[in-house]
Amino acid sequence: MKDFRDALLWHMTQHQTTIAALAKGSGVSADVIKKVRSREGASDKAEDAWRIAAYFGKELPQFIKCEAVPDDQEFRSLLGLLNPQEKKLLGAQMRAMLQVREGQ
Repeated sequence: MKDFRDALLWHMTQHQTTIAALAKGSGVSADVIKKVRSREGASDKAEDAWRIAAYFGKELPQFIKCEAVPDDQEFRSLLGLLNPQEKKLLGAQMRAMLQVREGQ
């Protein structure tokens, strides 16, 4: 990949991600995503680029290179997009999964 735009197009195609889903999940506006997708050299703020990369479970350099990442790193990247209430809920769900496993 040569730039952020190319990586964005690749990831959206590989994961069959819509602009609406990416905007909702990353917190980056659909207008910004459309602008970056439509024009080579379109500028994107660093915060927006980070949020888009995190949506796909990656840090920015890995996103641009379209590299695979280990599951634990993907989870950390996604965790960074959650608000405190969502993080608390996720923690409760993880603990419940562990309790079910221990009961088997």
